[in-house]
Amino acid sequence: ALPESLYNDLMRYLFGDIFYTFRFFFLPQYPQFRDKIAMSLYPRIWDKGELIIEQFEAVPEVIFIMEGIVEIGFMHENEFRAVMSFQRKGLFFGDYNVMQEKKSDICIRSVTKVKAYGLSGEALSEALGGEDENKELRTTLKSQAMRRNTILREKTNEKRKSMGIPLQSGDMNTKTSLISVIKNETEAMQRVEYLDKQITDKFKNLREEMTSFRTEVEKMLTHIPTYPLEGDATKSTLLGSFLAATTEKR
Repeated sequence: ALPESLYNDLMRYLFGDIFYTFRFFFLPQYPQFRDKIAMSLYPRIWDKGELIIEQFEAVPEVIFIMEGIVEIGFMHENEFRAVMSFQRKGLFFGDYNVMQEKKSDICIRSVTKVKAYGLSGEALSEALGGEDENKELRTTLKSQAMRRNTILREKTNEKRKSMGIPLQSGDMNTKTSLISVIKNETEAMQRVEYLDKQITDKFKNLREEMTSFRTEVEKMLTHIPTYPLEGDATKSTLLGSFLAATTEKR
């Protein structure tokens, strides 16, 4: 078995693009959570016209869309009524239902072939640990999920109202609870933006250090006396090789 540190580095390398694409779920300030969950992601494919999430049914997994177009809507008189559609890598659905253990009050179906990753509720629960573990992360994920679910419900009810169909009741019926959710989500987004800036600054500093180091080496090499080294190698050819190598790495 690989040492834990090496295993975690490998997971971050293999799944880094997924973690970044869905960084509002795999929050960068919780690397241990991401490491635990990486191998629980599995590929999912839906053909055109298939239901990804069914209305009034339990939602067993969080869905992370990688490719394809999806529609969000509801069923009325055995007919799908579309509310909005999305064609964007990085969308994810089902987290509210999985974390709150609630059945879905909307439908999501594929307009084209859809490729995604799934994360089962069991795997998510295991990664989060017990109720006393990862409280801040659990609260952040739940508040984000509740906020987005509320927006989807509002959009769905607007469509129902325009069609003269009875509206859905919501789980959140107080202004205070909604404000609390928005506040938690805003704080989470601010933390993500802060960490993204830290990473960018670190890469910038590294590039500056490499440039400075390269300049110092150039100065050192220019003071080496010119004389044959090995075969046809000279000071100039060594300098050229070094500069070429460092330029490629940059």
